[in-house]
Amino acid sequence: MRFLLLDDHSITITGLEMVLKHEYPDAKFSSCTTANEAIASFSKDDFDLAILDVNIPGTNIHTVIDYMLAKKPKQLIMMFSMNPDTIYAKRFLRLGVKGFVNKENPPSELMTAVRTILQGGLYLSHRLVQKMSDDFLLSRTENPFDKLSQREMEVCSFMIKGYSLADIADIMQLHKSTIGTHRSRILEKIGVKKIFELREMALQYNIPIHT
Repeated sequence: MRFLLLDDHSITITGLEMVLKHEYPDAKFSSCTTANEAIASFSKDDFDLAILDVNIPGTNIHTVIDYMLAKKPKQLIMMFSMNPDTIYAKRFLRLGVKGFVNKENPPSELMTAVRTILQGGLYLSHRLVQKMSDDFLLSRTENPFDKLSQREMEVCSFMIKGYSLADIADIMQLHKSTIGTHRSRILEKIGVKKIFELREMALQYNIPIHT
């Protein structure tokens, strides 16, 4: 069994390896802390499962996923993130990812997801399934935040937490003008004009607004 792990925190990678080795003692790992490292490993070797973090500094994780699936359409990919699955999972499932696990969940759920995906299934947490069922049964309107691209969602997350455009540009290693363009698109897609209105919409749709 071969795993490709991508996370910018080495301690997280170490924890992942320990959990995975408990069930797959002969597993081999290619553990990467940058997108460039992950793409280089992916191009050189074949992997049964790629486990990727959502937030890698200076990286649009969508681009990494698109690259992997373009090169190897049958590649199994799972997201492992601090971001809540009820908000972020659907956008990744649409890309072709097979599961989304929150880092706050116990190792047992991580392994349930890994087994499910390796057996050809799609992993959805009970919480996500319940939310999707509630949305369907209550005929709720589409979450406007689902309209945002992954990069726009990253910028939006910082905006609603009170970061300035300059701060966001510094954190994401982008030009301030680029962040300004994202800001305009975000407000237009959500249908608001002011940041306080964006925050109100975030509260309505249970988007975390605290730092």
